Amino acid sequence: MIEYFRITIRKVKRLAGSRPDKQLASIQMLRAIAALGVVVYHAQVMLHHNAGYVYQEHNTGAAGVDIFFIISGFIMYFTNRNAFGKPGASGDFLLRRIIRIVPTYWAYTTLVTLLLIFLPQLFQDMKFGLPEAIGSYLFLLFVNTNGQVGPNIGVGWTLSFEMYFYLLFSLFLFFPRRLLLIGLGTIFACGMIARQLFSEIPLEGQLFTNPLLLEFFLGCCIGALTCNKRFPSTLIAIGLCGFGVMAILVAGQMNLLGDRFDPQRIVVFGIPAACVVYGAVALEAQKLLNVPSILSALGDSSYSMYLIQVFTIPVVGKGWKVLGLANHVGPWAALIFAIAVTIGVAHILYLIFERPMTNFLRHAAASHLMRHST
Repeated sequence: MIEYFRITIRKVKRLAGSRPDKQLASIQMLRAIAALGVVVYHAQVMLHHNAGYVYQEHNTGAAGVDIFFIISGFIMYFTNRNAFGKPGASGDFLLRRIIRIVPTYWAYTTLVTLLLIFLPQLFQDMKFGLPEAIGSYLFLLFVNTNGQVGPNIGVGWTLSFEMYFYLLFSLFLFFPRRLLLIGLGTIFACGMIARQLFSEIPLEGQLFTNPLLLEFFLGCCIGALTCNKRFPSTLIAIGLCGFGVMAILVAGQMNLLGDRFDPQRIVVFGIPAACVVYGAVALEAQKLLNVPSILSALGDSSYSMYLIQVFTIPVVGKGWKVLGLANHVGPWAALIFAIAVTIGVAHILYLIFERPMTNFLRHAAASHLMRHST
């Protein structure tokens, strides 16, 4: 009985927002950089699709998605390293992830849905469809009404992969920690083998067979190395960061990535992203990384930034075109303005919406758990 109450108190503290570990400054910095990278990428796309410029886009910023996936694997391992095999750990993990990810995503999905219903003229290609709306809420992969694979919020396809990873991770929390890397590696490898054996993989199968999943695995590996305090020397850590950044820049400028589901993505962006994450964490462990406070703050609002850009960037682009500004100023002005607006709106929404709502749900869940434990 005493042990039961101890477990309950630990759950309440975690759900209420107390952290088992101090936030890693390097991870906060990389969250901010990853979100900014995706914003920059989509802002470049906006220049000629919405703002009226003739502009050659590069997909360097798209590597922000890969950095996010590496970070996700790392954080899940690092923050849950002592939870494996403990009663209730799986349910506790899933509840915390749902509270952190789902409500904010559903709120913006609802906004898109309402706009599609009542202001369809705002959208060039996309139209409202009930199956697509339901699929968006359920994190499913499907071809939406504008012909693209993914939910009605364009960046939401990444959350389909995140949710699959969270589900697998929660299952391994029932077992000793040593089984996680072996199990995840085996499952992801089997998925990729199936991809090679079958000539045509249905769209639903993309979620289980894409090599992109290996980025979560790499993140978990970095988490395991960090927990065991296995870090490279300072020189090698700097070299890893330098190599990762240069590889991403070169691949992006050469547009080596085909589409978002390109199986070569793990090589083009995934491995360089893993090098950057491991190098940065190692430099922080050696107290050689000084993260500016602005990047730490943007790391907090990175999730809002990631989602809200699907609204702010097209609005800036369309407004730019209506005002005819492309005839008077260069594309860099539109790019910088779109990025600045997205950062500002995202941080405000984080402060007045995402953070208060998340904290409220955490405390509500903790209160509910406490009531039912007494």
